Amino acid sequence: MSIPRRAKALLLLHGAVALLLATPGMAAHGLAATEQVLFVPGTARCLDGHRLAVRIEAWVFEVERRPGLSSAFAAYLGLRFDALPQAARELFEARTQLFRVDSQRHRTLDLDVDGTRVVLPSTDAAGRASSEASVASMRPCSGWIDFGLAAPALQANAAVGRALLVPDTGVSVVSDIDDTIKDSQVRQRRELLLNTFAREFRAVAGMPARYRTLAGELPAVAFHYVSAGPIQLAEPLQAFIEDAGFPAGSLHLRESTQWSQVLAG
Repeated sequence: MSIPRRAKALLLLHGAVALLLATPGMAAHGLAATEQVLFVPGTARCLDGHRLAVRIEAWVFEVERRPGLSSAFAAYLGLRFDALPQAARELFEARTQLFRVDSQRHRTLDLDVDGTRVVLPSTDAAGRASSEASVASMRPCSGWIDFGLAAPALQANAAVGRALLVPDTGVSVVSDIDDTIKDSQVRQRRELLLNTFAREFRAVAGMPARYRTLAGELPAVAFHYVSAGPIQLAEPLQAFIEDAGFPAGSLHLRESTQWSQVLAG
């Protein structure tokens, strides 16, 4: 799809799990040792020859390790956890970990964005903070902008984020993920659940090569991947896109703040 001039920014569909809320009126503070940050790959744009606007979406959470939550979540989805093969149970545990967390309110993230310090607004009740940061930069208007915590106290929460720098002119390829580049079987609920949570992701035949061809043929091309899948699947989906050989791109997922929103209705 050729776009003569891109819009100034892409709408990011975002969300998080909000299970426990912090006490109202609590002062904002930094991360605790047990808390983690997830950055969703987003977009950036050139403002002029010396500044960039970088969209940052962050989620702060603490992993919940209460026994039985995996089985409870599987039962909610209509799957028998104990009936799954061992490898499938281990994959289910890993893929659903971010559905079993406590989102952290009133956390302030101090970031280093391409050499510029950026302080995000305090996280909300869903553990989310977002901002479009204006940063000084002399880099060309293409490629990726990396950012992360300015002074992470522990390696466990030393999260790294990135944003795709989209030029004002060129070609954007906006691609669905499910049953376009990834075999999901969205019309069959049980197969969709198994393919999402208990099986290795599989690329649709021929699509990685097709997308690489597009990346080589189109001028100033940028890829943007969208899905009705929830934000908790951001990391495995990002890994799938890379491992399957698709061109890197921004990732746009659906908000999912509770178990009832895991699957798009």
